[in-house]
Amino acid sequence: VSDRLWAQQIDAQERLEDNWREIQDYMIQLMNWAGTETIQAEELTCGTAEGITIRLTEPLELDGTLDESVYRDYAPASEFIQQEPHEGQPSTERTEAWVMFDRDNLYIAARCLDSHPERMVVNEMRRDSQTIFNNENFTVAIDPFYDRRSGFFFQTNPLGAIRDQEVGSERENNNDWNTIWDSRAQRNAKGWTVEIAIPFR
Repeated sequence: VSDRLWAQQIDAQERLEDNWREIQDYMIQLMNWAGTETIQAEELTCGTAEGITIRLTEPLELDGTLDESVYRDYAPASEFIQQEPHEGQPSTERTEAWVMFDRDNLYIAARCLDSHPERMVVNEMRRDSQTIFNNENFTVAIDPFYDRRSGFFFQTNPLGAIRDQEVGSERENNNDWNTIWDSRAQRNAKGWTVEIAIPFR
């Protein structure tokens, strides 16, 4: 029985890796097509959220400081809304985010402002720890098929701890899914900043 279960687990992991490779190929095609075209989200209760994908023309140093020219040259997405406790309402703390890419990586960067940065809880460094939810954290969910039911989840905090998982059928999360990606963050007097790099291959 144990051998059969082990074989099933290996088969499931191989299928998952194949799916992730297919999605990475799809993302490469999408990014090559997108260039710096504006992407507009659906209407929300607080207005229309807009952002752009930015094709990088110079290397991005992944250090979490947000000091490259791209952050000055392109306006961030910023009109985010709450999920909890007041779903659909404007967020109480401002977050600014950028989505960028080059031939090797997808990059997501954010400036997470906090009116009381001295109160931030930041103490988790373990990989894939669910207690990262008790920390200040920044989460990216990629829905490559735009079905709003499945995708991939990347989470980090001001210490650079990382957590990832596959999401299927809305609530069926595979916490054993791990891929190669990196995150760097910096704390400052106004909150914290973060840069994430997800390789296409």
